Amino acid sequence: MLINNILIVDDDTEMLEIVSIILKKENYKVYTTTNIDDALSIVGVFKIDFIILDYNLEKATAEDFLNNMTQDIDFIILSASDNISTGISMMKRGATDFIMKDANIKFTLPQIMRRIENEKSIQQNLNSTQIQLDLTKTYINDLVNSISYAILGIDSELNIVHINNMVKTIFPDHNSSIVGSNLTDIISCENHIYTSIRKSIVQKSDLEIQEIKLKDGRFFSLKLFEIRANNGNFAIIMEDITEKKNMNELFIQSEKMSSIGKLTTSIAHEINNPLAGILQSAQLIRNRIYGDVIKNIDEAKDLNLDLDTMHKYLDNRDINRYLDIICSSGSKVAQIVDNIIAYSNSGFENQRIQDLNKIIKNTLHAIHNSQDITSLSNYKSIEFICELVDEKVELLCNEGELSQVILSIIKNAIQSFCTLSKEGKNITISTELSDGFTIVKIVDNGCGIEKKDLQQIFEPFFTHQEVGQGEGLGLYMVYYIITRNHSGY
Repeated sequence: MLINNILIVDDDTEMLEIVSIILKKENYKVYTTTNIDDALSIVGVFKIDFIILDYNLEKATAEDFLNNMTQDIDFIILSASDNISTGISMMKRGATDFIMKDANIKFTLPQIMRRIENEKSIQQNLNSTQIQLDLTKTYINDLVNSISYAILGIDSELNIVHINNMVKTIFPDHNSSIVGSNLTDIISCENHIYTSIRKSIVQKSDLEIQEIKLKDGRFFSLKLFEIRANNGNFAIIMEDITEKKNMNELFIQSEKMSSIGKLTTSIAHEINNPLAGILQSAQLIRNRIYGDVIKNIDEAKDLNLDLDTMHKYLDNRDINRYLDIICSSGSKVAQIVDNIIAYSNSGFENQRIQDLNKIIKNTLHAIHNSQDITSLSNYKSIEFICELVDEKVELLCNEGELSQVILSIIKNAIQSFCTLSKEGKNITISTELSDGFTIVKIVDNGCGIEKKDLQQIFEPFFTHQEVGQGEGLGLYMVYYIITRNHSGY
């Protein structure tokens, strides 16, 4: 605070007048009085920055004035006495100087002016320092509040004494009551986390926890350290790692799927050889039993075997039917293996610029005309909602593969309704453009997927369908086509 308003209290009227004139010439606002009562009134009404106080007044002393003044105002003492104990006493009371009055005022006045100028310089420096401190404080506060981590100051009892803005963002339900609350009331996690924090506080040691799961399902990392400039207080830095953890799990899942894909392809190739042997052998057995060939007739004659009787026996024992089962089952396995190899070997070939909206419409038309799908239970009670963007959505793709993706997902959605009797069943297909990406959403209000199955739904042969109802390859093919063949997500 700069010195602008000065009060002079002195019963020496000559001194009072001269000092007042000099100070006014220096552009100070000056108040004068010769007694304590008026002086106390002045400081009570006006904003006084500095006081020049005569120690010995006519009916009182400076001690009396200071004993009754409630304001904190810098002052100097003037005294005609050279009593050292008086000077020490006044300096202890807060006087910035103790000036001996000279009989000749011209010797006293320079000391007074010098002291005022010194005080003014000190105040200016203090003000400048305070401004810098305020700017630094504002900068630090802005810096702390702009950090994307939650920062909490806590005491040894885990009471929260300070927070940055990110804390309010992370814990909006406690927005108005975080400061003053206990950490255990704001961060809902397992008790052993609080135990570790308390232990580190007692030991005054740093603590770092890589992963904390809150009861609301979010994940955070936590660091705790002592604020050494503030004895007894500690700082906690928390980072929301939920998205990072989900992305990491997605990456792991992607790597897992890639490995499974390679393994599946390898297995498919290995299955092909013995499968070909099975199918070929079954066909040979059929030909050598039922084939009307000379070799069969000659062998039967050599053994005196009646082929018609043998055929009748084999038919009665369903041998021919079992051969049909072997051949049809083998052919089905062969088709599955061929599909796996085909998808694994297909890449960016046969891709061209296509209108995605048109592909979706054509696929829906095919679905509505597919006996395989329209015969599914509850199909007729399902409403199909199409919400495609108005503009053409052109992208480089394989039309057949994308149709297969849409077909597989919609077929899964239809099957999810088979166990539900609810009204208002619907499947919504929509497209949108965002940041250079084409987004396709297929949403149903069916029974959903259990959380425990989410990590497995894209794995080959994973299915909840009854035996014979599905091979569990639909979503695996969807994943493979989108991620590998179309560099999608």
